[in-house]
Amino acid sequence: MHIAIFGANSQIAKDLTHSLATTQACKLSLFVRDKSKLDLSKLTARAQSKIEILEYSFFNEKAQYDAIINFVGVGDPALASKIGTSILDITYEYDKLALDYIQSNSTCRYIFLSSGAAYGGSFDTPVNSKSQTNFDLNNLQKTDWYGISKFYAETRHRARQDLSIIDIRVFNYFSGTQDLSTQYFITDAIRSIKEKSKLKTSPLNIYRDYITPTDFYSLILGALNSTNHLNLAVDCYTKSATDKFSILKHLHNLFDLQFVVENETSHINATGTKQYYFSENRIAKTLGYEPIFDSLEGLSFEIERSQLLK
Repeated sequence: MHIAIFGANSQIAKDLTHSLATTQACKLSLFVRDKSKLDLSKLTARAQSKIEILEYSFFNEKAQYDAIINFVGVGDPALASKIGTSILDITYEYDKLALDYIQSNSTCRYIFLSSGAAYGGSFDTPVNSKSQTNFDLNNLQKTDWYGISKFYAETRHRARQDLSIIDIRVFNYFSGTQDLSTQYFITDAIRSIKEKSKLKTSPLNIYRDYITPTDFYSLILGALNSTNHLNLAVDCYTKSATDKFSILKHLHNLFDLQFVVENETSHINATGTKQYYFSENRIAKTLGYEPIFDSLEGLSFEIERSQLLK
């Protein structure tokens, strides 16, 4: 299988590349804007032999790909806040590149990394298979642009039922190779453990479902290997979600995280405050997906196997 990966420099793409290159008989064409920023030195020579790194100018319709996986997006809330409405154009540009290809090469499957933010709304409850997208059209905020870019891409995909397209909505992702400079609740907590400092957090409890590389890889394999013609969106999930204070207590017990609850804390919410940011939609079962971990198990596994605390 020959797979093209757009946005190969992203955290989640690098983790998937490692999994595919070390376990699958495949060829990987990794597309990036800056080749010098993609470091594959931790892969074995055998794994590296399966990979070529290309700039987007080398992508063309004459190449033969069995699948395209599009990770182009923004993985850091601080960056998402900074680029603002540009995310609309960025998402469209690379999505169109993939769509133009599969329109001329209909046997190629397209996997698009969407987001739970595509649902819009306030996430006062978890989303499910009956949830409706909710953006305040007459009062759009800067926190809406990222979600709208994903929603717009998904609508284009559903309109092309003749093409094999799977949108995978990621809500929360954590990896042992995570860049700790990114500004998420979980990376803030890991930095506090590493620096032996107290994490400041608000009294508001939030509920999350963290998928980690093992389960995400399983979901992607299901999408790649399905022999059915599929045009649908699926939500990421683990065996069970968790909440902020359960995570804090868990990290305290395992890694001696120290934290303090304060009414006023500074935190970037580039896509808006989401109290219940996870999904109870289990349509991914149609791909044969069965998660191995729950959220706390996945977090523990990734922290313990990684170098994050060293």
